[in-house]
Amino acid sequence: MWNFFCDNSRRLFWAALAAAWLLGTGDSLRAEKGQWTFRLEPMVMDAYGHDRHVLTIRRFSYVPQTSASEEHLTAVQLATDPGDAYRGELRYTRGKWGLGLDVFSFETSQGVTVPEASGSQSEFVTYEAVGPWSFFSSEPSSVLFFHVLKDTDLTVWAVDLYGMRTVAERPKSALALHGGVRFAGFENDYRMRMGARDLSEASLDASASYDLLTGPMVGLAGEFGRGRSRVHACVGQSLLFGEVEQVYDASSYAPWYSNLTTFRMKRDATVAVTDLRVRWTFALGEHFSLGTGVHGSWWSGLTFPPTQPSTIAPENRSESSLVFFGVLGTVGVTF
Repeated sequence: MWNFFCDNSRRLFWAALAAAWLLGTGDSLRAEKGQWTFRLEPMVMDAYGHDRHVLTIRRFSYVPQTSASEEHLTAVQLATDPGDAYRGELRYTRGKWGLGLDVFSFETSQGVTVPEASGSQSEFVTYEAVGPWSFFSSEPSSVLFFHVLKDTDLTVWAVDLYGMRTVAERPKSALALHGGVRFAGFENDYRMRMGARDLSEASLDASASYDLLTGPMVGLAGEFGRGRSRVHACVGQSLLFGEVEQVYDASSYAPWYSNLTTFRMKRDATVAVTDLRVRWTFALGEHFSLGTGVHGSWWSGLTFPPTQPSTIAPENRSESSLVFFGVLGTVGVTF
């Protein structure tokens, strides 16, 4: 299910929103006092907290026939690229009560460019991966390389179903409580290849996948209007339960040696998610609105792809947090 969603996330996103819009427009004709609102919010989003240390470059230089020497260490980290995110919502309100459906999807890639290097008579070079591999060069013919492969990526999605209750209301402002259930998924893949050209090499294909997380969500939303402009702010909290599967497939090769190591482990997982969204909209007549805003989401308790077998063991696993932040444009239709 998760792989299918990842491969077709954008198509499913647009299809779900189109179906919801058609359903909403049909039912709105029959709801005498109810109101349907459909909103689409494309975003430019970035992820923070996951630029992992993946390589250390050691350069040891010395002056022949003397005792003078010097060592330089360079840490190499993954860089997470900004990506396109999509969010949509469909809401039905009648009096002080309402129902809502929110959909969110974000996918981006990670990578880093490491120049090739080789040693010489006065300098030794070592590439040390965060894992079991280390490659050494002491002559120009031994060229070291480290490549993060293109399919190193990160994907997250969420679907919220909830009810709404207005608890305070004035002519130009309102405050509402939200409560419901969230379905979500997260996947992070890390793939790399390194070695000494034409001599030996190693490769790693690792991943951490949360196929389906489910749990309760609560939120508080407020609106303030003046003229055709409205400011909307919403904060939400959800606690998600499910399973995470970690995969570690590593191989190493040399003319005299080859090895393949594979580990897989699945365990229960709990992830806490905090969302914050602020947007400004401007009404274009009675039924349409345009605007802009920001959206942030903090996912705590995530497990990332293992870089060595020992990190899969429960007693050695480490959990971290990811913060997603994006600038959005918004288009709304009200019936």
